[in-house]
Amino acid sequence: MTPEQFEVFVEETLRALGAPLSEFEVDRREHLSGSDGSYEIDVTARFQALDADFLVLVECKHHRHPIKRETVQVLRDRVVSTRAHKGMLFATTSFQSGAVGYARHHRIALVRVTPAHDILFQTRGTCAPTPTAEALTSRPQGIAITAPLDLESVLDATR
Repeated sequence: MTPEQFEVFVEETLRALGAPLSEFEVDRREHLSGSDGSYEIDVTARFQALDADFLVLVECKHHRHPIKRETVQVLRDRVVSTRAHKGMLFATTSFQSGAVGYARHHRIALVRVTPAHDILFQTRGTCAPTPTAEALTSRPQGIAITAPLDLESVLDATR
């Protein structure tokens, strides 16, 4: 899968996951103005909930090496600058511990896409209470959600 195909896969995954939301729309490579410049965002998602509008910035990283903290920091800076409500980072590789810690602290969702195209949330970016030692040993580190998508149809759309 090429980096562009990965972006399309993430876009289609978000379409499927966001379908139940009101006024849900997804765009790829949208240009947004921020307080300190203009940014091209890999994928944006907009929706309404609680009678309010929400904007999510999504970065897609098709890398071979684990994602570093600095990559998550750049996404958070863009979220703040554009006044978005949420940041998500999808990657084809794992995340370094510093990236995970930073993402948890700043409520950034980290999502790994496996070679089998499973969707693994490393962090969801919520303010959940700190888990107990028992809770940490009784459940897996990531939460797996398999997106109900036909990868071939997504890839065909990019050809």
